Amino acid sequence: MKKSLVLFSLSVSLASACGGKKPERPRSSLAEGADAETGGNGKAGGGSKEDDKSIPNNDPKAKDGTNFFPGTETEASNRRIFRLTQIQLDQTAAFVFPGLKLRSVKEFLPIDPKQTNYDYADFLTINAASYAPYRQWAAEIAKAVEASPKSLVNCALVPPSADCHKKAVSAIIKKAFRGAAPAALEGTYFKFFEDQFVAQGDLGKALGSLSETILVAPEFLFRSEFNLDSKGTLIPGELRQNMAFLAADRPIDTLIGESADKETAANAAELALAHPGAGEKLEQFFVDWLELRSPEEMRISKEVYPEFTDALAKGAIAEARAFLKFYLSKPEVKLSDIVKSRKSFPNADTAVVYEADAGKGQGSEHDPAHRLGIFTQPAFLLSRSGPIHPNIVKRGVFFMRKVMCLETGLTPSGVDTTIDEGSGRTERERIEAKTGNAPCSSCHQLINPFGFAFENFDALGRWRTKEDGVNVDPKVALDFLGFEGVVAQSPVEAIERFTTTDRFKQCFVRQMFRYYMGRNELKSDDPTLKAMFDTLKSEDNVKKVLKTLVTSSRANQRK
Repeated sequence: MKKSLVLFSLSVSLASACGGKKPERPRSSLAEGADAETGGNGKAGGGSKEDDKSIPNNDPKAKDGTNFFPGTETEASNRRIFRLTQIQLDQTAAFVFPGLKLRSVKEFLPIDPKQTNYDYADFLTINAASYAPYRQWAAEIAKAVEASPKSLVNCALVPPSADCHKKAVSAIIKKAFRGAAPAALEGTYFKFFEDQFVAQGDLGKALGSLSETILVAPEFLFRSEFNLDSKGTLIPGELRQNMAFLAADRPIDTLIGESADKETAANAAELALAHPGAGEKLEQFFVDWLELRSPEEMRISKEVYPEFTDALAKGAIAEARAFLKFYLSKPEVKLSDIVKSRKSFPNADTAVVYEADAGKGQGSEHDPAHRLGIFTQPAFLLSRSGPIHPNIVKRGVFFMRKVMCLETGLTPSGVDTTIDEGSGRTERERIEAKTGNAPCSSCHQLINPFGFAFENFDALGRWRTKEDGVNVDPKVALDFLGFEGVVAQSPVEAIERFTTTDRFKQCFVRQMFRYYMGRNELKSDDPTLKAMFDTLKSEDNVKKVLKTLVTSSRANQRK
């Protein structure tokens, strides 16, 4: 293996971090034999190019997902070592240092590169751009600990070997390393605390030094999916850590400690899925899958649309979050509710969007002729509009790739992609004129129908029947989603038809797999993906689909 992770650990000078004596440290508990930045072979998640397989364009006649997921091999995926996501770093710090007001690591680190808006393992590392700001975050937390040591260790000032100190400080170390580090390594960190306490004679300074040392340790920063038992299953400490982060993006008390070693993979998964953090992560999955932009990321011209305000942007996101929380908090989370419910969560800031709707969006349900599920809510539409037009192509590309998992080639070099302006034609008509012939037509025959289906919505998500005085046309006909094709006269009918297809369902389970596993799917993942698809198709239950993934061999076995 490349020694990058171990070298990173050794490069962190405890003396410079803490101003005290550097303790003797054993070799890192994170396994040697894999590259921490690439999962072992230079590719996300430790895979080969087999994830570049094409996805069939027609729905299967079979009642299960065999056509979409034909693979039958069940070879385990490669072992990985990768950094915690920024969400996981925040959650772990809050877990280790309860009672302290900590700033988010997001305020210090640059944004990690994303793959289709998801955190992928091969992008999660510490590099030259992130090392110094990360150290600043760690130092700030250490100062907070130093100023309030009794929030962590509320013991009388007795010799540091006393049971109270040993128990409290050892608990901090175990929580920081999520119960996955060897006892000998935990002992080394406790010895470091003892040395600091003796040298400095101050509990706060000793705890601050320990805290900063812990925060820059690879055992805190990184997740290891590397050490296996004789059956190829992750050893107990790594298994519990993996289940906790996979399901809930945070360490979980019930999965840390001596007794937790007895938990099986299935039991650990059940405990993780039952944690409130699992619901929060599921909500974030939907937000990231749908690419709901933060208000500051929405690119709507306030000159062209004076109705667009910061309050409207925030209100739209708040409405979408309330909608998701309502359905995701149910014992059975139905995907059909998310994409087909008309339940309304009105707020004053979004009222301008619903002026043309029956009830103006202020009732308990949306206008049945205009709205259906999350895809017709302002947050979704605003997130891919603007700055001047609704941007039908952008809506179409998103729906094609993230909702249907259809792919096209890159835009041919030298092609002018500018859509002609001019009154007297709708955006759809201008796009049809631009993309109706080669070389554009080969890709846009897939892209355009998904965008045209939403032409009744302007850039703010308001219902319209005309654009600059010209009637809009939302009618679409597609022959590549199923044997009978899809024909729709309105956005509501299009969404109803699109989200009923098996292609939509297989894409949803792919998106969930990619988000939770932090990598693209491989051919050897087909059996798990097929099981997820079959669960979704037969039960329409998102939580059961997630449980199928978290309890699968893909989650707890490596090679």
